[in-house]
Amino acid sequence: MKKKSGVKTTPSGLQYKVEKEGTGANPKSEDIVYVNYVFKTIDGYLVDDSKINGKPVDIPLYQLIPGWQEGVKLMNKGSKYILYVPAELAYW
Repeated sequence: MKKKSGVKTTPSGLQYKVEKEGTGANPKSEDIVYVNYVFKTIDGYLVDDSKINGKPVDIPLYQLIPGWQEGVKLMNKGSKYILYVPAELAYW
């Protein structure tokens, strides 16, 4: 993906943009996270949206794909990030 303004890249290749910074502690692998999400392909095709399903989801962080595990661990409660997850971090 081309570098866009405000997008940061981790050593693993995950790219993210902070839309809103939250407060508090960052989640750990064993924590259950409560998240709203929108999954889109890089060309904008909507794959899934938690709001269409009616509510945020709560899920153990360790059960998420590697890119989400890494990205969500960067976030504090109340944060809103856009994660650009490369294929190698999207599947096990």
